[in-house]
Amino acid sequence: MITKKYKGDKSEYDRNILTLKISTKAVQYDKTVKEIRFFNYKTLSADIPLKCFGKAWWMSDRLAECGDCYMLEIVLSAPDFEPEEFTFKIKFERAEVDRK
Repeated sequence: MITKKYKGDKSEYDRNILTLKISTKAVQYDKTVKEIRFFNYKTLSADIPLKCFGKAWWMSDRLAECGDCYMLEIVLSAPDFEPEEFTFKIKFERAEVDRK
């Protein structure tokens, strides 16, 4: 996971960006997604150790529209960490998906 200030040409209104790089080795459904970028995001979940993200499995998700933004809840499983299963919640204004 990479967090940084947005410096691109996309929009003068983008304040920050969260980039998720996804490994598709064990994906069951859509194996084409390699990266998701969330613009103007805010993390709503409790602190999750960043070191566990490289070893976490994306188990399920739920996306909801909340007025002028979106809410994504991702259930992750990381067997080597405590708790083993947790939910990562993020609110964002827009997203971009890169595919292979």
